[in-house]
Amino acid sequence: MLGLSCTLALAAAAPAWGVHDTNFKDRMNLVFGSPTGAINSDLAFWGDRAYAGNYNGFRIFDIDDPKLVTDFPCFGPQNDLSVYDRNGDGKADLLIASVDRTLSGPNCGATATAHDNPAGWEGLRLFDISNEAAPVQIGAVYQDCGSHTHTVIPEDDRLILLNSSYPLRPGPTCGPVNGPAVGRDPLHGVIQVVEVPLGNPAAAAEIAELPINYPGDADNKFTPSERGLSAPGVLIDGMRACHDMTVFVELGLVAAACAEHCSCGGSGRTDCPTRAIRSGSTTSRTSTSGTRRRSAGTARSSTGSTSRSARAARRPRPCRRATSWTAATCSP
Repeated sequence: MLGLSCTLALAAAAPAWGVHDTNFKDRMNLVFGSPTGAINSDLAFWGDRAYAGNYNGFRIFDIDDPKLVTDFPCFGPQNDLSVYDRNGDGKADLLIASVDRTLSGPNCGATATAHDNPAGWEGLRLFDISNEAAPVQIGAVYQDCGSHTHTVIPEDDRLILLNSSYPLRPGPTCGPVNGPAVGRDPLHGVIQVVEVPLGNPAAAAEIAELPINYPGDADNKFTPSERGLSAPGVLIDGMRACHDMTVFVELGLVAAACAEHCSCGGSGRTDCPTRAIRSGSTTSRTSTSGTRRRSAGTARSSTGSTSRSARAARRPRPCRRATSWTAATCSP
């Protein structure tokens, strides 16, 4: 199935705005609506609940008896979400949100700051939603270049998060200036891997980095201006990174959309969970989203900060078992 989906992505020539079969509208009926003044992002589902992220927070819906259950404010674009049931009672009790915007700190209540503010924060937030009427933030993990989306690999006693991010704009430790200042690749060039212990999700931390390469690309980077995308002073014109990932848990397979490439690889119980196999494509889709290398408790409070040199000292070593992603067919 994974190979087929990648093959379709490779073969698809029609744009996303292509002609649609209008007859499908007759097979659907709107049963509920709940407008919000914020920009909406991604959805996650568990049982009879839908979890809807938006730039100002997230909302929880009952989709069995359609109604809004909780509207939780927590500014952090984009707030792409994933959820998980830690105790096996059939109800999600852990929510993870991706923040891809430099903020003044990791906690709810933080405000937007300059994208390249060295004291800023972006990454993953973790919430206890066992009492869905009153979610509680329990942790945060900083990620270089933030967290656009994240993908969850569940294991016996932990979750592995594969973080998708890229330097569209400079960040605290991201981009052509701030990145090299702390020893980072100016193109980003990695998937950051975060471990979330199910017994203590507040202790979530980054454990590895998986290198990214673009085989067949002469300069080994995606340059937006070469594709007619340009915003001088706003959009960084060069990156090597991934946008979205999805996991076929039963087969231990991962697929990723990495700008000009689709990547497929295997996963397993190891600190180096992914080895990618790349083929040319432009899209892939994930149903879950992202977190940061340090837990909020050890990294930074909502008012404090950690120096860039300290961040570099705490950075995990590159994943030795992971290899650079090499060209191959996108199939199991």
